[in-house]
Amino acid sequence: MYKANKHILLVEEQLSTAMNIKSKLTHSSYDVSIIDKLADESIQQAIEIGPDLILINSLTQSTQTELDTIEQIQSLLDIPILYISSINNSISIAKSMSAEVSESHHESIYNTELISNIEMALYRHGMEKRLKESKKWLSTTLNSIGEGVIAADYDGYITFINPVAEKLTGWTKEDAENIFFASVFNAIYEDTGEKLYTEKNAWIYDEHDRTPEGSILLITKDNRMLSIEKNISPITDDRGDDIGLVITFRDISEKKVMEKELHHMAVTDKLTGLYNRTGFFALAEQHLAIAEREGKSLCLIYIDLDGMKYINDTFGHKEGDKAIVSTSKILKKTFRESDIIARIGGDEFVILASVDLTNDHKNILNRLQDYINKHNTSIKLNYSLVMSTGIAMYSHSNPVQLDDLLHEADLIMYKNKQKKKRSLVDNLSVNIPRIHKNQKIVSKLQEAIISKNIETNQIMILINASTMINSSLDINEIKDKTIEAAMNLVNAEAASLLFIDDENNELIFDSTTGIKGKAVKKIHIKMGQGIAGWVAENNQAVIVNNPKNDARFYTGVDKQVSFTTKNIICLPVIAKGKLFGVLEVINKSIGYFNETDLDLLTTLTNHIAVAIDNSKLYKELENTFYSIISALAETIEKKDPYTGGHAQRVKKYSVAIGKYLDLTDSEKTTLELSSILHDVGKVGISDCILRKTTSLTTDEFNEMKKHTLVGEDIIRHVSSLQSIIPGIKHHHERYDGTGYPDALKGEEIDLIARIIAVTDAFDAMTTTRSYRDKISEEMAINELKNNSGTQFDPEIVEAFIKAHKDGLLL
Repeated sequence: MYKANKHILLVEEQLSTAMNIKSKLTHSSYDVSIIDKLADESIQQAIEIGPDLILINSLTQSTQTELDTIEQIQSLLDIPILYISSINNSISIAKSMSAEVSESHHESIYNTELISNIEMALYRHGMEKRLKESKKWLSTTLNSIGEGVIAADYDGYITFINPVAEKLTGWTKEDAENIFFASVFNAIYEDTGEKLYTEKNAWIYDEHDRTPEGSILLITKDNRMLSIEKNISPITDDRGDDIGLVITFRDISEKKVMEKELHHMAVTDKLTGLYNRTGFFALAEQHLAIAEREGKSLCLIYIDLDGMKYINDTFGHKEGDKAIVSTSKILKKTFRESDIIARIGGDEFVILASVDLTNDHKNILNRLQDYINKHNTSIKLNYSLVMSTGIAMYSHSNPVQLDDLLHEADLIMYKNKQKKKRSLVDNLSVNIPRIHKNQKIVSKLQEAIISKNIETNQIMILINASTMINSSLDINEIKDKTIEAAMNLVNAEAASLLFIDDENNELIFDSTTGIKGKAVKKIHIKMGQGIAGWVAENNQAVIVNNPKNDARFYTGVDKQVSFTTKNIICLPVIAKGKLFGVLEVINKSIGYFNETDLDLLTTLTNHIAVAIDNSKLYKELENTFYSIISALAETIEKKDPYTGGHAQRVKKYSVAIGKYLDLTDSEKTTLELSSILHDVGKVGISDCILRKTTSLTTDEFNEMKKHTLVGEDIIRHVSSLQSIIPGIKHHHERYDGTGYPDALKGEEIDLIARIIAVTDAFDAMTTTRSYRDKISEEMAINELKNNSGTQFDPEIVEAFIKAHKDGLLL
């Protein structure tokens, strides 16, 4: 109850009456302080005493001053006030106070009733306080998560909308509340344009709701369309009746664009833009199926670009790449857009083309050779393109498999290569360039070639950097790789990422490269100071190729680290309108920075800005994810009141001993999640078995053992949690091979499962269960030692004992 250690402040002007009441309360284990009147000085007294409840006894009507004092005390301390009145059935004073004030009659001041009134007042106040805190916690949580949240009542009218939902829908909280749900969450299926929700079914929770991934468009208040993912759940009362709904949703427009780009990258050769091996096989199988169904004929041409080793060794790999690209252009001219053209190896190409068997398929090869000849005569290079080809036919009368078709064409190509009369080198027409009298012309020509090669290199650097940035959520890796890419992209001496310190209104060198990188990190720059400060303040990129003549240039950094800035290019890093910092690239190796450099670096900064923003969002989602996982574990444990807190303790013990086992970051994450959810399968076990206070029968124990398989089945449906399945499924395996469900032995058992086996057993032994009392930690550790090598992994037991000795399990 609420009696023990509760402090009551008694307001009573008659000392004898006060002492009488105090005696009754003290006898009931309350601490009591007495004041004789309510006035301004009473407020300070109440604050100093810090009571849990104020009990006021008066034989007359309270004055307005006393009522004001009561209200001030209550607002400052947030405690209930119990008023004992001698006026029979009077409630005038109670009504003049806040809803927290309770009232009792003086005639009923017997011990039992007085105590009952006090307990009720304390209980009601405590419940209301917890309700307020819960509402505040829920509101804060829903307002801070990274997804849109909308709740509606039974009739479909909105009762809550969080800031993210406001931003995504374009509706403000003030405009959306009490508006019909479907008017604000105006969503349609992308493929049909059909509305998800109408006035007839807007709020209804439909378990068969047709929501294929990425197929929903949200129409905002200003008629923009966003691709979204959503989840809708009913809100039910204690009886399980629907009383409303809550929907969570998020914008996946960028995700869809990225998926499209990733799919394109997955099936496309980066160098040529043709299909790669994966793309070719996927499309070719479809074309063969169509040809078989419609009785059409196809031909597969296998092409090998001869002399690639000679070209690479003689002229360099960049020139070899040019030869590959030129070949791809020739193939595109030779064949139709409907034909499948692919680069399936370094210098190997295949084409699957529709063909009419009444025509000589050699016409295709003749057309290909014509384009090769035109290329070799029109493009004056130091080598000619030479190709070996093989062709195989597919028809309704010869329905061979794709692999067989490829093998046949490859074999014919190889035979044709061997039949050539001259060697590859003889076929190469080497043109030694004639030195012009005017050396400047030759130099310009060489410079143009070099520039073109640099451009190709820049594209590859940008592609690789973009791929890394978009595939990583490690913000430190993103920053370090970005400045390295920035420096290489424009052939510069150094690069830095400066982030904003809002508190001190400064720019801080967060990530740096170059010989002075470490020294620069110690320096802070004021906003507006130097080129970087100007860029941050104006949100505008600049190229400064003569900094000494630029008034914005700040020489202090160069002086502090003994460095000379010859030229500089500086860009703001902005995502979603927010400035994160500045990218600074210094001293181009050859020549000066130009607009092309600025364009390339702008593309790079756009990527890093989005990546930084995404990494912060990911961290928020990760925290929310862990909270949900913990809540799920607690929900499962409620099925068995004797195991309350078990999952959290197992997690704490497992993480502690993991520090002694040299785990990777990935393994640490897997261990933490596996520990929390190791008993998730108990959700499928009958309560009568879980709560049984006597020993289980053989059938009941066999049923209990199924919780590991039930847990595996549950988690198998969550793609992001596949790594934790071994810990859930096998934490009851024994080191000697006599455990369940698969009787695994020794290191056949996953390391995570072996760790949980020890920590799970320790917690089971040291906590009271329905069928036995707990034992001491020392006895439990002895049990672990005694079963080391039979039930438990000796290395894990040793690590557990070290962790316990070092106090990490407290």
